[in-house]
Formats: sequence, C-alpha cells, structure tokens
Amino acid sequence: MFSSKFLWYTTNLNLVQIEHVMEQTVKERIMEFIRCEKIPVYRFEKACGISNGYIRSVNKTPGSDKISKILSAYPNLNPNWLLTGEGSMLIDSDGSEQSIGNITGNK
Repeated sequence: MFSSKFLWYTTNLNLVQIEHVMEQTVKERIMEFIRCEKIPVYRFEKACGISNGYIRSVNKTPGSDKISKILSAYPNLNPNWLLTGEGSMLIDSDGSEQSIGNITGNK
C-alpha cells in the first residue's frame, strides 16, 4: 500500500513540475539561461546590447527587438526553447539540441 501511494505522489509531483515548466515566461527562461551560463545579469545585458536593468524590469516577455539581440549574442541559445519552453535550452553549432548531459558536462 505504501508503494502505491508513493507512486501516486511521485506521479502528481512530476505533473506539477511539468505544468510549472510550461507556465514559465520568456523572462523566467532568460533568467534560467543566465543562471546556467553563470554570468551576472548586467553582463548578459551588456553582451546583448540591452540597457542595464532591462531584463529585471520586463514583466513577462521582452520585445522582439530584444529577443533578436539576445539570440544574436548567444547563438547557442535555442530560440524554440526561449519562446515556447519546448526542447533543450542549448543547441550545438550544427543546430542540434544539446542533451542535459552535454549541458552539465556529463556525457
């Protein structure tokens, strides 16, 4: 009986985690990318040619001009993931998505 409750709890927890990922805003995905890159927000903004403080001031989604600047400055950032949350965060230089193991350095 314990194992069936545990499985139910685990299944519901996974659904909550999946729903959270799908509800993430573009701003939240940008912040996740910045954390993954281990750079300060101001350095990210500077590399993108975005004014200091812009990312933190955006409500949910930056304008298309800012998105374009971000993708130009970080060509390894997956545009599909950034805009929709689907797929991997990063892409290889050949355009294929990187797996989690590749991102963390564990192959």
